[in-house]
Amino acid sequence: MAALLSTFFPSLTLLVFIWASLIGISRVLLGVHFVTDIVVGAGLGLMCATLAHSITLDLYGMTGIQ
Repeated sequence: MAALLSTFFPSLTLLVFIWASLIGISRVLLGVHFVTDIVVGAGLGLMCATLAHSITLDLYGMTGIQ
């Protein structure tokens, strides 16, 4: 979510990645996930966001919100 938001709203990049990091840290501190879960999830999220953005560019020529 943070990667997609930062793609379409570049001015929010720092805020959304801090938000996502805090959520990941809270999940570890609460004992719900391991650190590796968070790291792998972040990597998968970034790859999915990049793929979705690439597909959107190819199909619609969209670069972001105009």
